[in-house]
Amino acid sequence: MLLKCKHEKSVHNNSWYNITRFVKLDMLHQYLQLNIAHNYINNLTLHRMT
Repeated sequence: MLLKCKHEKSVHNNSWYNITRFVKLDMLHQYLQLNIAHNYINNLTLHRMT
């Protein structure tokens, strides 16, 4: 019984870890996309000014 409980707890912790890791990756991906879009717009405006 004790082993079963321990096992379930570790599985739960792993899934929680995977969820947080996935969310962090998703946020990083969105941040990078925003950064790329921002740089692209900046480059366009710079070319127009010169």
